[in-house]
Amino acid sequence: RAPHLRRPMLLTAVGAAIAAAATARYRARVSYDGGAYAGMQYQPTRPTVQGTLQRALARRCQMPAVRVVAAGRTDAGVHARGQAVHFDLDSGTYDPADLERSLGALL
Repeated sequence: RAPHLRRPMLLTAVGAAIAAAATARYRARVSYDGGAYAGMQYQPTRPTVQGTLQRALARRCQMPAVRVVAAGRTDAGVHARGQAVHFDLDSGTYDPADLERSLGALL
């Protein structure tokens, strides 16, 4: 486990900006212990950070799918602290602080 984490994954600094009329773009920082993941980028048959975040967001927001975009990628087993990600949700529906708390509980 990465020494700076108490949980396998932590989402922080969630903020929002209008992406389009019907959506808001949320940005966040994610820190994780990469030991359990096959890297950041989604792979359908392996556990990844992107896949874990997408499932947690879809569950929290009760949506069929949410696409997470990362500012960079990591390899299998690599830890990260403060990696930037963004995702789009319905505009005005989700409070960033509430998302941070509720996703923290799911991750």
